[in-house]
Amino acid sequence: LVVQMADDWSTKHYENSDDDLKKAVYGQLKKLLKDDDLDSIFLWDDVKKWKLALPSKVVDSKAIEAGKPLRLHFAGDFLVGKGRVLGAMEMGIKAADSMLEQFKEM
Repeated sequence: LVVQMADDWSTKHYENSDDDLKKAVYGQLKKLLKDDDLDSIFLWDDVKKWKLALPSKVVDSKAIEAGKPLRLHFAGDFLVGKGRVLGAMEMGIKAADSMLEQFKEM
């Protein structure tokens, strides 16, 4: 399970300690999932703060296309214009698929 808090929530709580953030996020998850026993379910958690990580717009596709003849591949949420872990993962899979296709052609 990947939990990514909303932009405004993250900004408001950015200076909080990791422990305080975990408590707050677990509290929200318990309400959302209606499960007070989440602490025993999750074996690992992590807090990552990226102050400047949110893309403000989608990257120019011409710049990305220009890298293809050079076998350059790009991945990240900046390719979809919305800062989300899932977007970064999807773009990573797409880049990996593209690389595999290039290797097949070799």
